Amino acid sequence: MAKFALWGIFWIGDKLSQMMFSFARPQVDNVYAMKDGSNATMIVLLLLFLIGPAE
Repeated sequence: MAKFALWGIFWIGDKLSQMMFSFARPQVDNVYAMKDGSNATMIVLLLLFLIGPAE
């Protein structure tokens, strides 16, 4: 039940942010498009050993 509630909160937040900040969706899509064609193993290693600890 809690998973569905959390999913619903994020879904509503996504829809509200799209309405309030219509310029942001294309920018977010561009960020996720940068990973296209990348080596999945390299991404995992960077996340585990560089990006994760740096957060």
